[in-house]
Amino acid sequence: MATNNAINLPIIAPVSRGGTGASTLTSNAVVVSNGTSPLSTLTLTDGQLLIGSTGNAPVPASLTAGANVTITPSAGGITIAASAGAGFSWSAVTGDEVFVANNGYIANGSGVVTFTLPTDGASAIGDTYAVTTGSQQWVIAQLSSQQIRIGSSTTTVGTGGSLASSALGDGLSLVKISANLWQVLPAPLGNITVV
Repeated sequence: MATNNAINLPIIAPVSRGGTGASTLTSNAVVVSNGTSPLSTLTLTDGQLLIGSTGNAPVPASLTAGANVTITPSAGGITIAASAGAGFSWSAVTGDEVFVANNGYIANGSGVVTFTLPTDGASAIGDTYAVTTGSQQWVIAQLSSQQIRIGSSTTTVGTGGSLASSALGDGLSLVKISANLWQVLPAPLGNITVV
């Protein structure tokens, strides 16, 4: 017996007739069409988004964190934040140090504090470093094949080259510009000794 406004279909209605072409669809999934083919579903996990793929069905994907960024997926959300250590931070040091990217150092040792450039493999182009005097002067030491350019001058290549403060109040920032080469940024403070 038929009722008003009801359709009893013994078969699955095809897409071409306004149906889904499928007998069931996955719960809590996104429906994807493909011309006259049956509808399909994509299931996403916490924090995933649908990413377009020209000429193909979209794909569930997670965001990828870049440098100094963390991404935390959750049910119904995505949190994007600067990771610990992101940005530029300063620390006072009393002993010799190897430079760490995007850090500034205040020399507070009992004598001259030596800062050594990182190895080429432990640093990347664009990494920046800064140093200034606190209670003590400083020297920037180089490793084999390394060199620092300050204005139109350059240090001696390798372990024989260095930059050094000559008085309290001296300071500078530098950036890695290519393999084994660092550039002092404009306006270093004081009279820097170039060896």
